[in-house]
Amino acid sequence: MNNKTKTAKKAEDKKAETVSVSEAVEAEKTEAAEVESNMTEEVKAEEATAKAEAAAVSERAIDESEAYVYCAPSVKGVARQFTIFTGERPEYLKRFVEEHPIANALIVPVSEFAETRRKLEIKDSPEAILYKQIKSEI
Repeated sequence: MNNKTKTAKKAEDKKAETVSVSEAVEAEKTEAAEVESNMTEEVKAEEATAKAEAAAVSERAIDESEAYVYCAPSVKGVARQFTIFTGERPEYLKRFVEEHPIANALIVPVSEFAETRRKLEIKDSPEAILYKQIKSEI
């Protein structure tokens, strides 16, 4: 082979190598996009489930004949977190719940307090989601 042929062959090999590297990079990008899409759908499904559970928790009624605990974020003029109430709710707490209905889910009977407090520490629990939502509203 003469020098021109060798140079042409090297150039051709280099071009083929570049194309195969480009194809490999494209394939990796496509695979990464598919994985991300699948993960995004899984995350969305988990979020939807958590929000549905949170909605169910917020619909719960309180029996005011039992002592209950305010587990929502502390709000000046309303209540500090983990305040215990007995009997009928004070007017200021009623007004707050009217303005922030989901706060009702974080006002729990004393008998459920320990479990609710534990769930507040779990990042994606319905209670933690509601807590964050209330905190962002106030």
